[in-house]
Amino acid sequence: MNEEDEKKFLVTVIKELLALCEMKKGKDNKAIVASDIMYIVGQYPRFLRAHWKFLMTVVNKLFEFMHETHDGVQDMACDTFIKIAQKCKRHFVVIQTGEIQPFVDQILMNITGIICDLQPHHVHIIYEAIGHMVSAQMDPNQQVKLLEKMMAVPNQIWDSIINRAAENQQVLQDIDIIKQLGHILKINVRSCTSTGHPFVAQLGRIYMDMLNLYKCLSENISQAVALSGDLVMKQPHIAAMRTVKKETLKYISCWIGQSRDHSLVREQFMPPLWNAILADYTRNVPDAREPEVLSTTTTIIEKLKHNVVEDIPQIFEALFECTLHMINKELEIYPEHRINFFRMVYAITTHCFKALTVLSNAQFKLILDSIVWALKHQMRDVAEIGLSIVLTIVKNILDYSNVCQGFFQLYFLPIVEEVFAVVSEASHTSS
Repeated sequence: MNEEDEKKFLVTVIKELLALCEMKKGKDNKAIVASDIMYIVGQYPRFLRAHWKFLMTVVNKLFEFMHETHDGVQDMACDTFIKIAQKCKRHFVVIQTGEIQPFVDQILMNITGIICDLQPHHVHIIYEAIGHMVSAQMDPNQQVKLLEKMMAVPNQIWDSIINRAAENQQVLQDIDIIKQLGHILKINVRSCTSTGHPFVAQLGRIYMDMLNLYKCLSENISQAVALSGDLVMKQPHIAAMRTVKKETLKYISCWIGQSRDHSLVREQFMPPLWNAILADYTRNVPDAREPEVLSTTTTIIEKLKHNVVEDIPQIFEALFECTLHMINKELEIYPEHRINFFRMVYAITTHCFKALTVLSNAQFKLILDSIVWALKHQMRDVAEIGLSIVLTIVKNILDYSNVCQGFFQLYFLPIVEEVFAVVSEASHTSS
């Protein structure tokens, strides 16, 4: 509908719902109708953008609903807030007529009071919403200042825990402390998702502490396994430690995926990252290896492409064979490792094929054997990635005359035979 019809429709609906709210008795009933109004308003960002005072009133009302305990009201308030933040983000970071500061500054000034009654997953949504607003600020200096204000509370808690851990590492055995760290990292991940590349200012602030924490928790997990066996992996405090490790990898992967500065990633972020995650992955027991190591590596390869060719040998040595041993015995176990592993192999063959041409015959044969095994896999995603890898290798090898002839003599016929075997296999006929 056009803007004028939309305005008439929305005003009519709001009036009717306000009348219904007046008619209803009881706080819970009124809260439900009022939350309906907020939800409906959130569906019409064009109207909100055209009526700043109304937009500000709606957002302040959403903040009030974030303190309501009636079932579903907080969910509605947070979901509507992020929807408005996405669609109207520019309006929050400019000074509107009659105002003395951007509305986002007012939000950040009161952020502790806004989120004090919310569940952790709601808090993550609020920070992601504010991240959308920060991303709309075009002045880099102002953007950094907004990020500092936005992350001030999580950073204060983070710094306190890290300082205590520096004095006594036993702090990192406390499950409540570990859960706090996981919560803070989730806030960072969601904020980074919406802010994008500029979030490097925040990532850089805690990066080395985060990687040191990753290594320390990994050592704690390894010691627990050595003392109590693999069953310790199911205990709550170990699960909390693994959450911190997973969120660390998600955070780094999230920012790198959105980064606009390849040299910054390559020179400043990669060396300490490889140092923290590669050897750790290799030496851990299979159940303690994080599949996010593989997905983060894939993100880096897809982002940096040929600029990461020099790192492929150490990636291969640390991740390839030990992961293959995890997934080539049974088809059902380690499904995340399985799909992430073959996505990583596909990224290497697509963007860093040169690195494969200098592998030994035994290493190259191991890669091809793993790809053939992928072709026969019952998981459709794995089988399709396997086919894509085969096609990529056959295409790319033509650009390397020094190894091309030998490849086709040794491997082409066996590959064709395996492909035909898959095509003629009854269990694969549907796909």
